[in-house]
Amino acid sequence: MDKNNNLKIQLNQTEAIKCEECGSETFNQVFLLRKVPKLLVGSSTDAIQPIAAFECSKCGTILIDSLPNNLS
Repeated sequence: MDKNNNLKIQLNQTEAIKCEECGSETFNQVFLLRKVPKLLVGSSTDAIQPIAAFECSKCGTILIDSLPNNLS
């Protein structure tokens, strides 16, 4: 069992994440789409892999920290 599920964290112990471009603190969830070649998935057609990320709701900048390490 993961012990982190029982942590009691107060909001005043956290830090706001801000857009690096405009400083906004609000984000929308978006998806980046990657094409996966059919040879890698063992299929007769290419596949599409969605990757969840966060986009600034004010200026549209993607929050780099929300991307997997090999995409940022």
